[in-house]
Amino acid sequence: MRRGSLRRLVLALLALVMMAGCAQVQVEEHRTAQAAVADDGVSGAVNIVGIDFDPPLEYLKTYPYQGITLLVAVENRSAQPLSDLRIRARLPLNDQGQILEREGVLPHLPPHTIRVYRFPRLRQLPSRRVYALEIMILSPDGRRVLNRREYTVRIVDR
Repeated sequence: MRRGSLRRLVLALLALVMMAGCAQVQVEEHRTAQAAVADDGVSGAVNIVGIDFDPPLEYLKTYPYQGITLLVAVENRSAQPLSDLRIRARLPLNDQGQILEREGVLPHLPPHTIRVYRFPRLRQLPSRRVYALEIMILSPDGRRVLNRREYTVRIVDR
């Protein structure tokens, strides 16, 4: 590699590291009422442990074309295996009521286990400073909400 090319590469990497440090993400979980425990015992057994993003949201401002993957950690607190749990994510896109909604299925969740569900990568997510995100775990038929969490995600310049 030529010396000039190497210098440009090092400068570009340094600029990326500096830009990545220009924003901070704050995720605030809102306490919502849990779904009532059903007779089958499943509603109280499923817990949303947390969420994360890949790559971290700080990079969304720098690389919006790359897209982002939402990760949801789900826990089975019961002694019975669970299967075909539906995971729904809802994200309001604007003030006109447009909502981005994605749903996936967690095929198997062993007893007393936490599994991470990865939604397919979202591209062309509108750039905002504040996002309101709702995550729901639904019964296999999609009719009952077994667990629900709401999050406010803020991207703050340092």
